[in-house]
Amino acid sequence: MAVYWSLVLFPMLVSLAQRSRHSRRSQLLPLGVMFVVLFVFLALRETGGDYLTYVRFYELMQDADFVDAVTLIEPLYGFLNWAAIQLDLGIYGVNAVCALIFLGCLYRAALKERQPFFLLTLAIPYFVIVVGMGYTRQGVAAALILLSVVLLREGRPGRAAVAILLASGFHYSALAALALPIFAVTEHQRGLWWLVSRVVLIGVLLVSMQFFFSERIDTYSTNYIVSDRYESGGALLRSLVTAAAAVMFFLCRRTFKAMYPDYGIWRPFAWLGLVSVPLSLVASTPVDRLGLYLIPLQLVTFSRLPMVIKGGRSFEGLKLAILAGYLAYFFVWIHLGNFAEELWLPYRWIFSDPE
Repeated sequence: MAVYWSLVLFPMLVSLAQRSRHSRRSQLLPLGVMFVVLFVFLALRETGGDYLTYVRFYELMQDADFVDAVTLIEPLYGFLNWAAIQLDLGIYGVNAVCALIFLGCLYRAALKERQPFFLLTLAIPYFVIVVGMGYTRQGVAAALILLSVVLLREGRPGRAAVAILLASGFHYSALAALALPIFAVTEHQRGLWWLVSRVVLIGVLLVSMQFFFSERIDTYSTNYIVSDRYESGGALLRSLVTAAAAVMFFLCRRTFKAMYPDYGIWRPFAWLGLVSVPLSLVASTPVDRLGLYLIPLQLVTFSRLPMVIKGGRSFEGLKLAILAGYLAYFFVWIHLGNFAEELWLPYRWIFSDPE
């Protein structure tokens, strides 16, 4: 556990030492150091809820040709496994590439914020350690969706759609995020052409999902919605955290609009965050898994709150309160969760004598 606590506590202490008047440039060095450290842990890990599944899949792919590789599972993840086998890189090669994509997207998003190191600090306890380490494919997909938001903010909806399509190449569920370029727009993008183009895109989205992914959708529906085989015990708590971010987002909407140009982009995330709470009581696992794509709302909203509330006059106090909340959240997961002890301790050998 000491390794994970060091990954969480060190950046928290550095983040608390940074003041509101510090420029983003002064945060680039600690930001870069943390990303290098995180890359090592993500690339060389033997941890996470799905790690053994990925290992078995890699072994299954040993004799597969290229076509089998990109059809047995999501195509981009299948291709990475096939390429790693050809180059004899092992599962570590697959994880290293996934780590580069995941952290690269997170780094790009962090640089867009006024307090980039603070956003990274909030991301480490759950988004990096749990999602990035535990769910490799969906972690990459979630990071690419975060990148798509950055591209939408830069006024590049086409590139944002490409990022989401790439995300679906790692996990088909990310295809639902194509609604982002449809609905997540800035206020000046309204008009007749906006309406017509969105209607067309919605039609294309529905047809493509039915045509290309009908079998996969049926499988997800059977396993996660109709059947009671899967149940996520912490889904409600995680939905409540996202909903709390959504509530703060709407309560501070005027200041958000004034200070940041992407209010209209994050608004669909906020509405979905509120809806996820009652839905988690009905279908915990699909809501919990799709809720991974809403984590960027948490990171952006909570990292901006110290700048938004009271014009930054309570900057340090608000940062401390938010960090304490995430610290408590991490404590509950790593010490009271059902699977953390069993599945997230690959590094205990660093601090223990070999048997």
